[in-house]
Amino acid sequence: MIQRRARRALAGRVVLAACCFAAPALLGAQGVRIELRPRVGDTLRMRLDQKVEMTGTTRLAGADSTMTVVTDMRLLTHAVVEHSDSLATTVLAVTDSVSITTTSNAGAAPLEQARRRLEGRRIRLRVSPDGLTEVLPDPGSDDAELRSLFSQMPATLPKHAVAVGESWKRTMVMPIPGQSAKGGGTVRAVFRLDSLTKGGDMAWITMRGSLARDSAPEMAPGVKFSMSGSVAGSMIVDRRRGWVTSSRATITVRSTMIPPATSASEPMRFRMKVSQWLRSVP
Repeated sequence: MIQRRARRALAGRVVLAACCFAAPALLGAQGVRIELRPRVGDTLRMRLDQKVEMTGTTRLAGADSTMTVVTDMRLLTHAVVEHSDSLATTVLAVTDSVSITTTSNAGAAPLEQARRRLEGRRIRLRVSPDGLTEVLPDPGSDDAELRSLFSQMPATLPKHAVAVGESWKRTMVMPIPGQSAKGGGTVRAVFRLDSLTKGGDMAWITMRGSLARDSAPEMAPGVKFSMSGSVAGSMIVDRRRGWVTSSRATITVRSTMIPPATSASEPMRFRMKVSQWLRSVP
């Protein structure tokens, strides 16, 4: 009798374990919704680390001359979820601390001014379920840097349920840090739901794409400009909490500026690498 009960208990544990392991697979096969829908009253604490490496190369006196400038930024914020409906969520975002460093002596003072303007600022954001983030109008605010920072968060999540292994495409306008709007471009990216973990609570997503130039920046007559780039990244979405746990992206842009044929100047080649990591913090 005791042995029979032990066998039944063991069989029950085996069935329970099989169900636990099978649940994520079943969810993945059927398709799941991946959306940003944080609960009203939640406080979302995030940390953004960004490194921008700019390298310029030209020929001087018959030899290549290269100069590199590296700028690092760390931004700590917290956002209080104020309102939510079927269309979007409104959050009040506050920049708790900002740190900016650069290897450029000439750029240190302007960056320090920008850091002081950013720190302690508040801004309201409208976050759609697919990740599109819009800055809500505030007539009394002139925080151009803060608005520019948050307006760089395009829609990335699918508008429909997806299964593990399924992909979706997004076309996103992506301003490039340190350049004007005309210096940016359009990213055509492919996203893929790689896996679901913890009973389907956590969704792991990868992304690859190419960057195409929208329009050339204003140049002198006869100057030719070309640009190409790539984007790669990954994202973890907490489906239970309705928010991003981690988002990494690397943007690489290569551009060439060729002077007019009548000029004695040499062509200039630029390479910009932007590394970003946005993650939740306790």
